[in-house]
Amino acid sequence: MREGDHHCDFLVLGGGAAGLTGALAARLAGLDVLLAEKEAWLGGATALSGGTVWLPASHVLERAGVADSCEDGLRYLEALIGPGRDEVDRERMKIFVRESPAFARFLDDQGLALRHARGWSDYYAELPGGREAGRTLYCDALDLRALGEAEEWLAPGALFSTAHSVEVSTMALGIRSLAAARAALRVAARSAKARLTGARPATRGKALIGRLLLAARRSGVAVWRGTPLVELIVEEGRVAGAVLDRDGKRVRVIARRGVLLATGGFARHAGLRQIHQAPVGVDATMAPAGDMGDGIRAAAGAGAEMAMMDQAWWVPGTKTPAGPMVHVWDRCFPHSLVVDVAGERYMDEAGPYMEVGQRMIARHAALGTDHSWLILESRHRSRYAFGMAPPMVTPPGWIESGYLIRAGSVDELAERTGLPLQRLRDTLDRFNAGARAGRDDDHGRGSKAISRYYGDRRVRPNPNLGPVEQPPFYAVRLYPGDVGTAGGVRTDLHGRALDPALRPIAGLYAAGNNASGIFGPCYPGAGASIAPGMLFGRRAALHAAQGGAE
Repeated sequence: MREGDHHCDFLVLGGGAAGLTGALAARLAGLDVLLAEKEAWLGGATALSGGTVWLPASHVLERAGVADSCEDGLRYLEALIGPGRDEVDRERMKIFVRESPAFARFLDDQGLALRHARGWSDYYAELPGGREAGRTLYCDALDLRALGEAEEWLAPGALFSTAHSVEVSTMALGIRSLAAARAALRVAARSAKARLTGARPATRGKALIGRLLLAARRSGVAVWRGTPLVELIVEEGRVAGAVLDRDGKRVRVIARRGVLLATGGFARHAGLRQIHQAPVGVDATMAPAGDMGDGIRAAAGAGAEMAMMDQAWWVPGTKTPAGPMVHVWDRCFPHSLVVDVAGERYMDEAGPYMEVGQRMIARHAALGTDHSWLILESRHRSRYAFGMAPPMVTPPGWIESGYLIRAGSVDELAERTGLPLQRLRDTLDRFNAGARAGRDDDHGRGSKAISRYYGDRRVRPNPNLGPVEQPPFYAVRLYPGDVGTAGGVRTDLHGRALDPALRPIAGLYAAGNNASGIFGPCYPGAGASIAPGMLFGRRAALHAAQGGAE
């Protein structure tokens, strides 16, 4: 020990969902906990997300009348992942499913006010054990006044700040849907009530982080903001703490029970992305600016093994003049399709976003390019939202900058995009013939429950298919965007960091995007990145509280 060292039982680095959950669990277990966050605001990537969690067999599903079991949850995951796949740690996956019911109750007991996102189906609900009603949960709105002075610890609000994720995705259908109208009225009523009462409601990721922060503060977790990690302290083969930069001064923090790395991934680190994910760079990610792989690099320096560094939470994205934008639901609406730079379709555009991103990466590698083209026609732009642009509204500068290409004919579209005209015509002819019949014999668009959830039910017989034939046509370069990286420290059932021989590194834990994902390259449903990070953050804390025993 050195004079001037700060001491605690458990040091948590990172104030996102995984870090806050780990800090809360450690404090409830009786440990003296310090949470240090690099940024001025807490929340990390979770605060920018939909704030959902995917948890099988929860009491929230039972309360909503949805039958589920851990056995069905595991059956679904095994069917999705399939045989082999050495990158999947099936024991961690089993622990996640078996502990999901108790974990959901823990979250509710701590005030997270979980609700069921009914209809937001599992992304492969057609597989054995899948649920078309979905296993995704979200938090009820939080009045930020409950946080007191700590309200300033959260990042400023975003567009549709009073709308839940399930409402935002529904409202994207615009005037085409009664459900969209009802959702818009609910959001408007909520906003009006807030103006009348002075409430400051938060939803989605901000509500999840706010509720976790409220619980952590209530339990007595100490929080240092604006305090980045400098390096881990390793003594006699054990991680004993960390050196932090606090107010421009180096502070050694000695953690008697261990250190939990929950600093996020490396989506904003150009060097790491070049090494592990090229040609994908940092200009199509929605991850926060501080997502620089701090914890991953520190863990590597302490001898930790990495896994899944080629993966991210892929979501097809575009690069607007104002910055990146992801496309979760608009690519699922009728009167649109995706082609490669050779003018050919190669996937189900309305499929689960992580799979779509992976298919894009594979296709781009084969063709030596970094993008595809998302093509829309007039009915898509007049009826549906595109990203955050409402129907019939084109933000200033989109056309002039060349981000969104508008053409009066297929010939002009081919000329302006550089797509081969005859191949593009052939692709459109085949696609349109199938769309009129409500069929996609090539890629099965509209065959998945999650696709239909995002679709326009007024379009029959297939809510995801409509011809692309009425000008003007629009085209935009489509990239494999992301909401964060999915690779990182390889961990065990307790969240302990492992070395290359798969031996635990004493005193070092990792969770969230700091650790490798538990489902490998698969993504079972909305919230399937946040929920495991939180659950294993808690497991790490409880293991540390028990003295780090096996």
